[in-house]
Amino acid sequence: VEGAQYSPLTQINKENVGQLQVAWKYQIGDVKKYFFNPLQVGSDLYVMGANNSLVCLEAASGKVRWTYVPPADTKVIT
Repeated sequence: VEGAQYSPLTQINKENVGQLQVAWKYQIGDVKKYFFNPLQVGSDLYVMGANNSLVCLEAASGKVRWTYVPPADTKVIT
């Protein structure tokens, strides 16, 4: 199924999902240029841009750890 995601985590479930609150937000800029299927590895959260750029965020706080913007002549994934 397109957009289907799986996580083995069970901390959030049908019974407590309504109690969630926003912990932090990250302003990406031009929303049309980013994909919103972040990947979490350990304590890092990675978001890939349509122009092949990457942003690495600290998952707990949303603090930017690093960003990468490829050279302008890099082939863009479509």
